Amino acid sequence: MILSKETLDILYNFSTINQNIFINKGNVLKTKSIQKTIYAEATIPDAFPKDFAIYNLKQFLSVINTFNGCDITFKDDKMVIHSAGKYSVEYPYADPETVDSVKKDLVIKNPIIKLTLEEDDIAKINSLGSIFGLNMLTIEGNTSNKTTTVYYQDIKNNLTAKGSVNLFTEPEFDYKINISPENWKMMKGSYDITVSNEQIPMCKLEHTQMPIKYFIALHSSSEFHN
Repeated sequence: MILSKETLDILYNFSTINQNIFINKGNVLKTKSIQKTIYAEATIPDAFPKDFAIYNLKQFLSVINTFNGCDITFKDDKMVIHSAGKYSVEYPYADPETVDSVKKDLVIKNPIIKLTLEEDDIAKINSLGSIFGLNMLTIEGNTSNKTTTVYYQDIKNNLTAKGSVNLFTEPEFDYKINISPENWKMMKGSYDITVSNEQIPMCKLEHTQMPIKYFIALHSSSEFHN
């Protein structure tokens, strides 16, 4: 089996969410953070022939990237990675009990907010957040001035500099969606965002061009006045 670039890119992204992964037979990948504050799911162009676990996903990807093209054979207890007819690496599966597996599908129930974030806007606002060293991503709907803006802020210090992007979307009610930057780990691209504040407030971010989606828990400081 030769893994496509798209599959490898998704696996690398998932490795930033959790260092390990349980891969189910088929073409759907799922992962979650150790804190259970971010879940991710992607449909990939490749189909894995069996269930198996990888304990150190970044290490596995580094092995794959060592070779300029490689073929993977899936055996009962390990993968054998071949390249150029002369290189091979035996890579044992991890014990499934030692990795974090996703055993249920998440859904957004009774969404109260829907909006879209474009790739360029996400990139610029992330850059500004990094420049200023801010600790919270905020999407704010303000009915008094009829704007929806996205910005990073320091929730403990209102005197810090901050930049924002206007989404030119008129909100139906006032709200502040706060997301910790450590949970903002999506692949590059534009996203349709759906928000719910039932039980565990969360947002779903669905890539507009790729079959990948993320479910992110909202920070407790989020506000909804609906």
